[in-house]
Amino acid sequence: MARAAIVLGVISAELATNDFSRLESVNASLLWQMVKLKVREQTLRYAKTKKAKVLREEELEKKLTHCRGKLIQGVTTPKKS
Repeated sequence: MARAAIVLGVISAELATNDFSRLESVNASLLWQMVKLKVREQTLRYAKTKKAKVLREEELEKKLTHCRGKLIQGVTTPKKS
C-alpha cells in the first residue's frame, strides 16, 4: 500500500509540473490517458528493478551453494602430502 502511495505521489508531482494539468480546458480523457501512462511507466520501472534484484539474489545463492559444496568436499576429502 505504501508503494502505491509513493507511485501516486510521483505521478501527481509529474503531472503538476506538466503543462497539461495547468490548462483548465484540457480534455478529461486526455488527462486520464496521461495518468495511465505515468502509472504504466512507474510500474515498468519498479518491475525492472525488482527483476534485477531477484536475479542478483539467485546468482548469489548459486555461488553460495557452490562454495558450500567445495567446502564440504575439502573437509571430507583429506589432502595428500
